Amino acid sequence: MSTTRRTVANNGSKYTGAAHILTKIDALGDALEGELFEREEEIHGFKLAILAKGNIFLVGLPGTGKTKLFDRATARISGAKMAGMLFTAHTRPEEVLGPLDIPSLRAGILKHNIAGYLPDSHVFKGDEIWKPKLLPNILLEALAEYRFKQGGSYIQIPLWSFLGTSNELPADETLDAIYDRFLLRFEVKPLAERVNRLRMLTARAAGTEPAVPDPLIGKDEIEAAQGFVRNVHVPESVLALIDDVGLKLTERNIDPSNRRLANAIPLVQAEAWLDGRQEAHTSDVQALVHVGWKFPEQIPEVETVVLGMTNPRYAKAIELAASVGTYSNEVEAVIKETDLVKRARVAQELQVKMIRAAKDINLFAGTDVSGRTLNLILKSRRTMLTSGERLMTEVMHLSSKAAKIQAQAMAGEDEDD
Repeated sequence: MSTTRRTVANNGSKYTGAAHILTKIDALGDALEGELFEREEEIHGFKLAILAKGNIFLVGLPGTGKTKLFDRATARISGAKMAGMLFTAHTRPEEVLGPLDIPSLRAGILKHNIAGYLPDSHVFKGDEIWKPKLLPNILLEALAEYRFKQGGSYIQIPLWSFLGTSNELPADETLDAIYDRFLLRFEVKPLAERVNRLRMLTARAAGTEPAVPDPLIGKDEIEAAQGFVRNVHVPESVLALIDDVGLKLTERNIDPSNRRLANAIPLVQAEAWLDGRQEAHTSDVQALVHVGWKFPEQIPEVETVVLGMTNPRYAKAIELAASVGTYSNEVEAVIKETDLVKRARVAQELQVKMIRAAKDINLFAGTDVSGRTLNLILKSRRTMLTSGERLMTEVMHLSSKAAKIQAQAMAGEDEDD
């Protein structure tokens, strides 16, 4: 879990209270991971977005929990102004900015009553963000400049993050400028591991879906953390690596804009602060995994480039986690196999492979790993243990069944004699 990550250095008065706030942010992440299965990266992305004051976009099939993730996350923060809505093709500006102020309108001044709407929000959740036809300029100004026109002048929006979701990418090129302002992007996929699907179904069947959660951190603490993040030093070597990553992606026909790379610097600072440091390291540039792609099919390529250049250990952890997921699915396939002979043979072969993989995971976990790398490898080890127990139960069952068949065969031979 994320609380195993690190200890915060308390060097100077500007970091007074940082450790306490960081503990609360860890608790927020842990609580969300306990409710939302296989969403560790998205949860980490939410923390980065809030701390770095960046916008975040989730794309995925209906029913993958995109809105639920944001709802559960924002419910854990007290004192902040939250708003949101489901966009449609017919959404009007007043539904986003607030109803028109009639007395001002009669005086020839266009003003909105903004309380409870986007211009008054610290966090705004927009579902089906690409649907509205009348809002591109309004949304672009809000996402890009955190401001909107009220009367004859502009006012600043106190926005930490605009949380956008959709079942699709923008189909119209005129929306590209808005899409570019979503700094962090995640493709949310259906649950991959059977054990997690069963946990979800069991909770629903038992009526034990989580209630509205208690807040774990307050508005003032979040804003203090944002100040700590801004003070994280980013050395020239890290800036050079950001540029190198951008160049390498461009060589592979993936071209994150200069603006996206520049705007990613606060994410790098947030990664460092979440790891308990006041100076960014090259490993913190791994945040660009969720910045570099425009289309989901580019994600594997971006991961290869970014993680290969910033955090080879994390890349290895992802490789091990993928193998664990494959073995988990193979275990379930073995259990369903109806051919007893094939079932026994495949189970034994899989057991050998899983023992070897478990040794690799344990060896890797024993090396100098920390942070997200350690969290991922520990999760992989837990999953491997669960799958290994299921396979061992199946092997024992098959052995018992084989022994009974053999005993029956021998008994038949005795009767023949």
